[in-house]
Amino acid sequence: MSDFHLAHHGSFALHGAAMCFVEATAVEARDRSSLMDNGIWSDDHIPNIKKVADLVHLLGGRIGLQLAHAGRKSSAPSRYTKDPPEELWLDEVVGPSAVKYNDPHHYNPREMTVEQIQSTIASFGAAAARAAKAGIDMVEIHGAHGYLIHNFLSFVSNLRTDEYGGPSLKNRARLLMEIIQVVRANFPADRPISLRISCTDWIEYKGEPSWDLEQSIELAEMIRDAGVDLLDCSTGGNDPDQKIPLFPGYQVQFAAEIKKRVPGLLVSTVGIINSGQLAEDILQEGKADMVRVGRGFLKHPNLPEHFARELNAKIAYQPTYGAGRHA
Repeated sequence: MSDFHLAHHGSFALHGAAMCFVEATAVEARDRSSLMDNGIWSDDHIPNIKKVADLVHLLGGRIGLQLAHAGRKSSAPSRYTKDPPEELWLDEVVGPSAVKYNDPHHYNPREMTVEQIQSTIASFGAAAARAAKAGIDMVEIHGAHGYLIHNFLSFVSNLRTDEYGGPSLKNRARLLMEIIQVVRANFPADRPISLRISCTDWIEYKGEPSWDLEQSIELAEMIRDAGVDLLDCSTGGNDPDQKIPLFPGYQVQFAAEIKKRVPGLLVSTVGIINSGQLAEDILQEGKADMVRVGRGFLKHPNLPEHFARELNAKIAYQPTYGAGRHA
C-alpha cells in the first residue's frame, strides 16, 4: 500500500463512512490478479497497511481488508496499464483444475497439487496475522468473482475428483473451510471475520452444472457454524458467458434469501445501491444487515452526506468540517 491509499481511504473515513474495505489483497505474490494489486504476503507490508488503518481510526472510522488469491484470474495484464509479459508470472497461474477463464486476458492455469493447496491455506493464516498486527478491524476472505475459492466451489472451474472436488459441496468447499479455520485462529477473537461469495455464476440458462443460490445457502449454513461473522453476497465473475440483469439493488435478492433461510448469520449486500432511500429500505425491510457501496463512493467520497440529505437525516461532521453542514 502507498500514499495513494492514505488519501483514498482517508477521504472516505473523513466524510463519515462507517467502514472502509481494502479490496483484494494478495496472500501470495503469485496470486495477484495484476501487478497493481495490494499484497500482504510479507511482514514488510505491515507498516504501510498500519499507516492507512491508523488514519482511518483517527478519523473515526473502521477498516476491513480482503484476503485474496486470484486463482485462474492471476497474472492478468492490468486494464489500466500495458504490462509487458516478462513482468507477469504466466507459468505460475494455478486453479483447482486446468480450466481457463475463457477470455483473451487470462491464461491457462495449472491444476494445484494438494501440497500447493496446503501452502495456500497457510498463506491465508499468515496474512490474517499480519492484518491483525497492522490494526485491521475486520478481515474478509474473498471467495467471489472467479477468484481461487470461487474456482473451487463452482462446477464450472473445478473438475477435480479428489477430496477438493467432485459432486459433494463438502469437498468443493473444503479449501474454504480450511482457510476459515486458519484465518480465525490467526485473527483476534474479538474482531470479526467476513466472507464474500458470488451467490450465482449467472449461467443457469446454459442448463449445465454451475454455482447457484441453493448451493450458496447450503454453504452459508456451513460457514455460520465455522466462525464466520458476516457473509457478503455478491454474484458472478467465474464465467465470461454470464448474463447479469443489472438494475439498482440487483443483488439484494440473494442476501435477503440467505438471511431468511440461514438464521444467526449476518449478511451484507452490494451492487448499484445508488440512493439513500434504497439503502434505507434494504435495512428497514430486513433484507440485509449491512449495505456496501463501491462506485458511489468513488464518485462522491462524501456519499454519507448525499444520502443523509436525501433522507433528511442528521449526521456527525468532523469538527474542522463543521461549517460544511451549512453549505
